[in-house]
Amino acid sequence: MHVVHQEADLFPQLSIAENMLLGKGLVTGAGGLIQWGATFAEADKMVDALGERFDVREEAGGLTVARRTMAEIAAAVASEPKVLFLDEPTASLTQKEIHNLFAQIRRLREAGVGIVYVSHRLEEILTICDRVTVMRDGETIATHEARELTLDDIVAKMVGRQRGEM
Repeated sequence: MHVVHQEADLFPQLSIAENMLLGKGLVTGAGGLIQWGATFAEADKMVDALGERFDVREEAGGLTVARRTMAEIAAAVASEPKVLFLDEPTASLTQKEIHNLFAQIRRLREAGVGIVYVSHRLEEILTICDRVTVMRDGETIATHEARELTLDDIVAKMVGRQRGEM
């Protein structure tokens, strides 16, 4: 399982590539020496697979919140997880980045990866999810197939009453 938190947590003084490969390990050669060219190429490949473009050699501290998030998502996707947990992944992303992310989510789903997608953006939930679980105050309120729900249904379950009663 791989988790991508809402707040991207990268080491600011390390390069984007170093941050992306910390879990997997930097590319090393004979004697355990880091092969920087291969390390940067590996990180570039991860970013390219997500449909993004940025210099993985840059220090992570200089990235926007959106770029930090995309770097974490790219590394998570490249790790080929059986389960991917995404917590508010689009909170700081542009429409293009969201489009690229959703394409990857669909690809992963087709490959059999289980995805837990946490979001308050209800339109996204109905666009990308197969099943929806509504929680309120830490309790599960309901779980339904997404195709059975409307935005109003989800809101009513979230707040505990129908729209006209609000």
